[in-house]
Amino acid sequence: MGLFDKFSKAYRAYDSSTYKETMQSVEKIAGASLRLLADKSREEQTQLLGRVTELSEKLHDAIDHETPLVISLTLLMAIRVHEQALLNQADSR
Repeated sequence: MGLFDKFSKAYRAYDSSTYKETMQSVEKIAGASLRLLADKSREEQTQLLGRVTELSEKLHDAIDHETPLVISLTLLMAIRVHEQALLNQADSR
């Protein structure tokens, strides 16, 4: 595959609606999560980050045998699903 073909393929991927929706989900979840964390007391932050570390270790153990691409796509999909669940929860209130 030539350099131009690689560039064209990458450009199409970044221009896709799936890419844009995924990046918007990541930005929304990251922004909201970090704002909520910043509003917590130091003690609450420490407790939350401890739980995050525990869950991250469990996640690592569960996906340790997978390829980096599968792991990346799974995490991105999980973020999109999480954002949709939050939106559905907010709509039902």
